[in-house]
Amino acid sequence: MPPVITHRPVVNLETEQLNGGYIKINWSRPTLITESVLNYNVYRHPVSSTTDELLGTTSTRQFIDTSFDELTRYTYSVGAVYDVCGESRRVQRDTYSGIRNGWTKVLRDYGRETPMAIAPLDSGGFIAVGKAAAYAGGAEELFAVAMDLDGQMLWRKSYGGGSRQGAKDVKRLDSGDYIIAGWQVPDGATVSDVWLLKADSDGDTIWTKTFGTTENDSAVSIEITPGGGYIILAASGSESIWLIETDSDGTIIREKTYGPNIVGRSITGIPAGGYAICGTAPAGTIGHKDILVMKLDSSLDSLWLRHYGGASLEEGEDIIAGTSGEMVVVGKSRSFGMPLYTTTYALLIDADGDTIRSAFAGGMNNYGLNSVAKSADGYVAAGFVDLSSPGIYLQYFDDNLDTTHTHIYSTVGNEAAYDVLSLADDGLAIAGVTTLNGDEDCWVLKVGGVIHYGIEEDRTPRPESFAVRAFPNPFNSAVKIETPAGAEVEIFDIRGRSMGSLKPSKVDNSSQTYMWEPAVNAPSGVYFVRTVLNGEAEVSRVVY
Repeated sequence: MPPVITHRPVVNLETEQLNGGYIKINWSRPTLITESVLNYNVYRHPVSSTTDELLGTTSTRQFIDTSFDELTRYTYSVGAVYDVCGESRRVQRDTYSGIRNGWTKVLRDYGRETPMAIAPLDSGGFIAVGKAAAYAGGAEELFAVAMDLDGQMLWRKSYGGGSRQGAKDVKRLDSGDYIIAGWQVPDGATVSDVWLLKADSDGDTIWTKTFGTTENDSAVSIEITPGGGYIILAASGSESIWLIETDSDGTIIREKTYGPNIVGRSITGIPAGGYAICGTAPAGTIGHKDILVMKLDSSLDSLWLRHYGGASLEEGEDIIAGTSGEMVVVGKSRSFGMPLYTTTYALLIDADGDTIRSAFAGGMNNYGLNSVAKSADGYVAAGFVDLSSPGIYLQYFDDNLDTTHTHIYSTVGNEAAYDVLSLADDGLAIAGVTTLNGDEDCWVLKVGGVIHYGIEEDRTPRPESFAVRAFPNPFNSAVKIETPAGAEVEIFDIRGRSMGSLKPSKVDNSSQTYMWEPAVNAPSGVYFVRTVLNGEAEVSRVVY
């Protein structure tokens, strides 16, 4: 009699982070065994611990973990359970959980990517632009990546031509094209120029323009004019700004310079006409550094310039304008929080620059805001907080700039957000960086809005003789399941835990019928019906 081959572990253990942060664990049955596997035990522990927690037992080769802590590194393990020898050696795999109300993606194909700005796609997704270096000390390239609302990459491009280049801002045009503003150091040069790049909806270059002086020049922000041209806010030298207005082909119409003692960070169009700039006055009239806001007419002439802040240090990073002339400015402050630490600083000002409301958030860490966007409920700003592991900090405001809530997204790496965008589905897109994998990588998050969780039933084509029907679906109290004769049916919850095998209520020569009534305390949601016939399995989904 041949020996019984048993107790072998599972093979091909894989983990996948789904939208909504869920972790899907898949594996294959042990190979070269002669004893049947009764079921599989699935375990988990944070990498900071060595004690396994039993998540559940399943007879399928898939399990979905929905009981995670956000952005936590876990070790998952699976053991095969045999009738005679018990559980096999556990096979392990590490992975990070995601965020519950969205998804996160780390993009690191080029290496050391820093996304600086995002803009919407016509399809509802978004494009992120920034700079990337292929290796330590390598040439910096401008990169752009387009993502759909489910976090799938649509395309990715890199743009060069000089010895170094990068992007600081991007805007979507009514044509579906994009205008990207940044900087480039031409081959053989020692200083940078303003670089303007127009790309089509697929990221292919339409044209590029450079504008330069004898100083180091770089675009930091761009706005579209009512006539379809562009206003570029550029840094020229150390503490002055250079405004460049071009037509839609990138030909200069007019230029203005302001300074010294002005560092520009963001420009926005004002619905009633003209523009507003926010930034920093390195030698403040109120404190050591002040937030600075300048209002311009349509010819780029200054209408007024105002300083904001306290006795210490303030820096302005972003500005947006409302339909009634009001403006929201965000940045950071060292005047109003705990001594030695910065707080977030947000200002609501009227059309004349008078302060309507100011808001702060902070504590025994450094906080700051880099970007602000209008949201369905008011405003949302994104930036950083320097915890033991610095993280992305979101601060939500109502229309009066009262803080409604905050949220931190942090891993064991260092994170910060540089831009935030309100999406068509009322969600948010956030572009930032993480050092989760060592180098500084592009970290893109979608928070809120419509989330497709990626938990789908098995759609592998089956012969007609293996057709399984479940109705009504969704159901309230009971669901009828019809299968071919001889099939076995088992119900699983969304975590992969068995809810029990069913016995047919009706059997004839070619089919059999099951009725499943969930227990009184069973939660509503998605359940999976696993049907096995002649060694083949089909998984379908029902909603209770």
